[in-house]
Amino acid sequence: MLNAKASLDKTSSPRGFFTEKIALHETAKAIHELIPEGFLRAQLDVRIVNPISNSDLKLFRHDESFMWLDEFSSVISCSEALRQVMYKEEAGTWFSATIVVSIEGNIDASYNYDTEPEWDFPISAECYLTDQEAFPRDDGQIPEWLKTRLAEGMTIREKNSLE
Repeated sequence: MLNAKASLDKTSSPRGFFTEKIALHETAKAIHELIPEGFLRAQLDVRIVNPISNSDLKLFRHDESFMWLDEFSSVISCSEALRQVMYKEEAGTWFSATIVVSIEGNIDASYNYDTEPEWDFPISAECYLTDQEAFPRDDGQIPEWLKTRLAEGMTIREKNSLE
């Protein structure tokens, strides 16, 4: 029996299709609860590299105009948990995702595993190194841009350890 309330700790949680679906459903549910009357859908754009995250949540009206939502911490927590359960040994996990939830409850999700996220602010290359340690990828699964950022992160870490 699958326990939907199981811990989402990467090292002890169950993985697989159903666990991912439950985590996506929980994220979508948290997004859906924030859609006010008169709006058609919500779109979460999230970028996560352990320990940094950056997210935007837009609410769309029927005429396609939108407004930004400022407070959505429950959604951020759910998306971080989703990223954890989607980790695949040796292949890693996603760096950014877009999740759209309609007022009817339909979900459309896309995940970026291979390209560097577009951050709203600069982040240290050391964050990518920390992320690689938390969610390891085999060398063959590491894109060239990430290899460069990991090398930069190692240089920063080594320099900091000498100080």
